[in-house]
Amino acid sequence: MKKLLLIVLTLVTFFVIAEDDTNATKESNTTVISTTNEINTSAVTTTSIIQKANISTIYLAMFNRVPDKAGLDYWEKKINDENWTIIDVSNSFFDQNETKELYPELYKDSVDSVKLITNIYQNLFNRYPDGDGLAYWDRQISAQLISPNLFILSIVNGAIGKDIEFLASAEKISKDLSSKNILVPEDFRDVLNILSDGNEELAFNYINYIANEPAVKRVRPTVTIDGNVTKDQVQIKVSSSSSLIFGLNVSIFNKPMDRWDMSNNKISSASDIIEMVISSDIYSGEELKVRLQDESENITSGVTTITVKVSKTPLYTLDSDGDGVLDRGDMFPHDANESRDTDGDGVGDNADECNSTPKDTVISANGCPPDTKATFSGDLTGTIHRGDNPVTGQITVTDPNDGEAGMNPKTLTGIYGLLVVEESGKWTYSLTTANLTSGLIYTDKFNLASKGGDYVGLTMIINGSVADTNSTTP
Repeated sequence: MKKLLLIVLTLVTFFVIAEDDTNATKESNTTVISTTNEINTSAVTTTSIIQKANISTIYLAMFNRVPDKAGLDYWEKKINDENWTIIDVSNSFFDQNETKELYPELYKDSVDSVKLITNIYQNLFNRYPDGDGLAYWDRQISAQLISPNLFILSIVNGAIGKDIEFLASAEKISKDLSSKNILVPEDFRDVLNILSDGNEELAFNYINYIANEPAVKRVRPTVTIDGNVTKDQVQIKVSSSSSLIFGLNVSIFNKPMDRWDMSNNKISSASDIIEMVISSDIYSGEELKVRLQDESENITSGVTTITVKVSKTPLYTLDSDGDGVLDRGDMFPHDANESRDTDGDGVGDNADECNSTPKDTVISANGCPPDTKATFSGDLTGTIHRGDNPVTGQITVTDPNDGEAGMNPKTLTGIYGLLVVEESGKWTYSLTTANLTSGLIYTDKFNLASKGGDYVGLTMIINGSVADTNSTTP
């Protein structure tokens, strides 16, 4: 191992916390003084640090895993048969290939200890170090004022409050897992996740569960993100192909409240796909944790963690019906024939024959109110004499259907004259023939349509005699 040299007289103080049933008190400290250029671990002969730390703790701190039985036997033999101290053990850990691969920064000329410090805090206490603590220990290790192995033991011995409670539980859990030969790292992390919720009893229940149900212990729900993530929410799909955990409810970790929230959504079969929309207020960050549990909240599955990150590209790129209009702007995302609904009546513009129907109007399938015939009033007959100037009249259309209260404008050629009909209902009739016999009565009949397609007849009565005066309407 590359030697970590001391450049100044080093004073390392290790604090030991002793707990009884009612109080936590600080005992006398142990001072380690070295005047050599290398930390002399054999000079540390007091037992307080040995009592506080143990082999399981070092495995937890360094590698965040449980030691196997062979590893425990090896180190205990060193302690029992060769009089090694826990300091000797911790120092030897830094000669191991696993350490060199995990923390290569410690073996460079310019030591970078930030990763080590951060990992140790996370592994031991399930939290990050505060800024001042990180800066302090980084200076100490980088300046070779303390070796990494003594740093770890210092952190263990200096733990107080919730940290020492978590560490004590983690050590018990590590020993229990090791004794049951449950050595898969994912299992250890699952149990620590439960412990971080503040429930040691449930953590041990889970260990017993996976020890007795080895086929279940690593079953995790399948979780996929459905669509695009927004800053406010994420839509997920949850399923499981394992019949061992059918009948369990989906549970989401509520990060701000530091608890698991069980939903009413239950996985009942391999074909079940649970769709859920999760608010960003729940997962609060870039990670979403999902597990399956029964209604009594005894955990029966592992935890699936997915990264939830808002894309820097356009958020919505989905076009479900392939009509060229993205779902976010498509009012009919699953109908390739429709994308807009101008009047908001629920009928797409392409199929809507009444595109300005007032809101809340009762409509039929074509987007129009139930078809009601128009009524016509006004000048439905007209009279003209031979030689008269064109005559005019007015037809009034009443139609409950939106936009149909008017006439279909048209110019019609009759037998004796020309009729011009305007949308407003005004009509003008002009005689086009003078071949009329005095004293005879002629009729010119026209079939007119309203804007809604309803029809009405207009009859022009033509007197073959020349009138004494011009007449416009009867």
